[in-house]
Order: sequence, then structure tokens, then C-alpha cells
Amino acid sequence: MCGIAGFCINKEEHIDARNLAKCLLKGIEARGKDATGAAWYNGKTQIVNYIKAPKRAQDFCRNELWQLPSGVKNVILHTRWATQGTPKNEHNNHPIVIGNLVGVHNGHISNDKEVLTAARDMFGHKRIGEVDSEAAFAIAKYSENPLHDFANTLNGRAALAWIDGDKPRELNVTRVTGSPLAVAQTPKGSFVFASTQSILEKAMKDAGLAIEWIAELDEYEYMKVRNGAVMEYTDYKPEWVKDLELAKKQEMADLAKYDSFDRTDVEFGAWLKSVM
Repeated sequence: MCGIAGFCINKEEHIDARNLAKCLLKGIEARGKDATGAAWYNGKTQIVNYIKAPKRAQDFCRNELWQLPSGVKNVILHTRWATQGTPKNEHNNHPIVIGNLVGVHNGHISNDKEVLTAARDMFGHKRIGEVDSEAAFAIAKYSENPLHDFANTLNGRAALAWIDGDKPRELNVTRVTGSPLAVAQTPKGSFVFASTQSILEKAMKDAGLAIEWIAELDEYEYMKVRNGAVMEYTDYKPEWVKDLELAKKQEMADLAKYDSFDRTDVEFGAWLKSVM
């Protein structure tokens, strides 16, 4: 279990990015205390920056978060519960960095070796750490259709957020399977997300932000956000999931046909009389 969070602020809304990041990191700290990290796009320098350290969020906020400018608009955050790969190796901590793509992941991927072997053979990718999360962002980096490959290639649980250095003003968030993810928007049009709805609500309250709407993403939902607005929404359920859902609906419909009986042909209580 790890914690992920972040935001994409509307350029017309004045929000202290460092303070909001602090409130979100405080909220997700309980989900992982082995390492903490942040990444953001700096519009002034036109560079995607990141910082990460093998320490809990409260210490990270005290000693490292000052590096995050208060005026940035696009930010992703992570608190790590280490399950694969030592936090002493910074490549195992998040954000995961592959080229100019930075990403954060909550969950566990069980076929990371197979995915990264394919990335090596097809794209020349060299594994940078031991953590399983690298597999998800290798797909995000190299795949022509990452959503399809998230759904059909990754085994395990995953909620993901990433910033692509080629399109650094955009924030990408998705819940693949298992791991939760909640998203919200302020009345002035800024987008904020966190691992759970309760964490998100409290963090936004602590940051002094009102909530226009809030929701928990279903599995296989994806949002691309720019300037606080959801520019693209995709439900990318794989065909086998759709087939299972259709079969379940049909099963429930069949059961409903036999859920009642015609009592007009039966004298109520007749069975009781027969055994008296």
C-alpha cells in the first residue's frame, strides 16, 4: 500500500502549491512512511523537476518540500510503503523517472519482470531500479496505446498518475485495478486527486479549498487534465471484463425470473396443514 496525490491548478485560481502539496502529503502519509516524493512542471523554466527521499512525509515536508515553488500548477506526490526494492536506492522511490516521464503508483504489479524484459527487447529500456512500479511507467513511456496495455498486460493492482515531459502541462490519472483513486474539482476549476475520498476531502479542507464535485474512479477509468479541466475521459475496460459483466447481468436476469412464484395455485399454509 502506498499513497498518491496531486493536482492541476486552473491558471485563474491562485492556490499555494506548496501548501496544498503539504496538506495532501500529510493525508497520504499513513499509507506509506518509507519514502516520500514530488514532481512538478515549472512553467517559468519549462522543466519537469522532482525530489524524493527515504523519509516519512512530515520530515520530507520540513526538509525537502521548500524546493517546490508555490506558484507551480501541475504536481504529483507519493508516499511509499516499500514492498519490493530498498528505499535506500532512490530509483526504487517515487516519482519513477523514465526519460522525461515522471510517475507515481499505488498498488503492486506481479509481472514487472516480464513487462520490463519486453521493454528492453523492443525499446532498449534498461531497468533502473528493483521496484515493480517501473513496469507501469515503461508502458506509459513506450506504448502507442498505454491504456490498452495497462488493462491487458499488467497483472496486479494499480492506480497511477504521471506527467509526460513532452506535454508537461497535462496531468494523467487512472485507476487500473484494485487500488483506489479519488478525484475532485474546486468551484474555480482546479483538479485535485488522492488515494481515497476521505483523504482528499480532509486535505482540501485543510488547504482552504471548496469542493465543486468529488468522485471515486471506477476500475479502468482514465482522465487527462489540463489547466484544471478534464480534457479527456476514457473507460477502457478490456473485452474480457466486459464479457464477465455481461454474463453477470444475464445471470441476475435469469435468477429474477425464478425469484417469485404464482401463489394463486397454492392454498397458503397448505403445507403446514399436511404435516399436522
